[in-house]
Amino acid sequence: RRRHTRCLSDWSSDVCSSDLDIVQETATSYEITNPFDMAILSEKTLKSLYYGRPFLINGGPDCLKLIKSLGFKTCDWLFDESYDKESNLLDRQEKIVNNVKQYVGKYDVLWQKIIANLSVLEHNHNRMKNFNFELELYKNLRNVI
Repeated sequence: RRRHTRCLSDWSSDVCSSDLDIVQETATSYEITNPFDMAILSEKTLKSLYYGRPFLINGGPDCLKLIKSLGFKTCDWLFDESYDKESNLLDRQEKIVNNVKQYVGKYDVLWQKIIANLSVLEHNHNRMKNFNFELELYKNLRNVI
């Protein structure tokens, strides 16, 4: 198979996809960020938003809440997102694993749900294309100070 490398310069020169074939051939993404105590957005999450892919985030509590606060939509139509509120690391990871297990051997069900919710994934893609990282960073820093 031929490998592709393409930087997504229209929204961030720092985020690159090293294998677009994998992105196109898989149904969902599972991102591991900082699973302990803070909500952060990693380049993995940004890729999923840009490519319009459903995702689970093994990160700190409130990662999904942070994503929603920035105007993106999450996959509550596909996954039980109660894991995002779970403060206990092991309990949070168990909930994430259960989300994955529900689709084992049910690939058709997974794809049907994704196709039925393409508008959510398109929304995230379009939001990423027009997202102003500097402005959002400034607004968030201003709220902290």
